Amino acid sequence: MNDGWAGMVDLIERVMGADDLLPSVISGVRATVREVAVLPPSDIAGHTRALLTAATRALADRRGPTEAELSFVEELGVTRARQGVPIEAVLGAIHVAERAVWARAREMGRAEGVSAERLLDARELYDDWADAVRGRLISAHRATKALADPRPVGRDAAILRRLLQGGSAAALAVAEAGLPVADGLWVLVARPGFDERALRDQPPVVCAVIDGLFVGVLSRAPSVRHATAGLAGPAAPDEMAPVQRLALAALATAETTGRTGVVHIADVAWQTALAGRADLAAALLDRHRQAWASLGPNAEPVAHAVLAWLDSDRDVTIAGGRIFVHPNTVRNRVRRFAEVTGIDPAGTSGAVDAWWLCRTWLREAT
Repeated sequence: MNDGWAGMVDLIERVMGADDLLPSVISGVRATVREVAVLPPSDIAGHTRALLTAATRALADRRGPTEAELSFVEELGVTRARQGVPIEAVLGAIHVAERAVWARAREMGRAEGVSAERLLDARELYDDWADAVRGRLISAHRATKALADPRPVGRDAAILRRLLQGGSAAALAVAEAGLPVADGLWVLVARPGFDERALRDQPPVVCAVIDGLFVGVLSRAPSVRHATAGLAGPAAPDEMAPVQRLALAALATAETTGRTGVVHIADVAWQTALAGRADLAAALLDRHRQAWASLGPNAEPVAHAVLAWLDSDRDVTIAGGRIFVHPNTVRNRVRRFAEVTGIDPAGTSGAVDAWWLCRTWLREAT
């Protein structure tokens, strides 16, 4: 029987280092925590990996969190607050990861003869570490949120809430805000931390942080360069609620596909539609599972090359510059993709299938 602490540490390190742990945790987080699911998988993966690594080191040394670890946690709290993710959702995502790790540790520990007492010692030590981490995380998140929205019940926020109610309330709110409606209204949605001065320099506009999102309503399409935001409209005042949902969908698609600036929902309509059909993405993935396996270590480079080629309007020179390879390499990887999948990305429908499949492949590989 292995009751030594070194054996316990080895067990935890093997659990944390398992190739399928991180993908499993990310999948669980995205399935159970709605507010976190809209974030790019790479964002979730990066922060989760860092937290798991820090926890493993703390257990190995039988200590609480270092100041460096707490500083990282502070940065996570600030980032999630600026992204508009509620602190409850942040803690929920961490809980999903904790549950996955300790379920595996118990299962492997029983199989390898690690005593229940030793597992309990390790869990209690982890809980002490996690309590300190959660305290710093909550404090940083709350402080950042307070700075981002110092007037949560201010005039603009109240007007926006009435606008989003629709009906006569929306008409009165528009009149109070002084927004001309002859040509319709536009709705912009971004993450908290968006520089609202860029909108206020283009009046008339009403904007505020509402339910964890920065929302602006304008009488004309805004021009914003150095930020990412979703946009929808123009529409009548009583249609602001569904238009806001479209703007939010545009924001999520822009973040997922790496777009910057103000992205109108009409410019990412098909990408947004595809992203909302996880069931169809799963069917596409299943159909081409053998193709992914056939590509082996070249699977991700091939997927990146196909996406770069499609996003560059099939120009191998531009695509090669985007992913830092020779144009012939792009050409060869696109050809290889077509061979193993049977999809011709040069055609219209084939291009859509190729884009969707490669996006799904890379998301699942993260």
